[in-house]
Amino acid sequence: MIEQMLTEDGVLDTPFMRRQRMWRQEGWQEGMQEGIQTGMQKGMQKGVQAGEQKLLTHLLEKRFGKLPAWVSQKLTQATPEQLEHWSLQLLEAKQLEHVFTEPKAEK
Repeated sequence: MIEQMLTEDGVLDTPFMRRQRMWRQEGWQEGMQEGIQTGMQKGMQKGVQAGEQKLLTHLLEKRFGKLPAWVSQKLTQATPEQLEHWSLQLLEAKQLEHVFTEPKAEK
């Protein structure tokens, strides 16, 4: 009976062991798929954010001329929420510095 469970190499191979290998393979494949999906989502988010930074940079340059280095640094380090806020601030700002005022805390 044991001889029937041995592979050609003499390794024990039971139905349970085969199922375990199958489950590991399925788990590995699911993990890979999740990793690929997560990577794609993060890549898309970074791409969208880079596009928003670039657009805001162009709009700021169009309105205020050559931008100082501190503006580029702020834009590079900005969160998506900050970029959105600054984009709206740009519509009414009289000076470049006014674009980067912090939103007022809601009560």
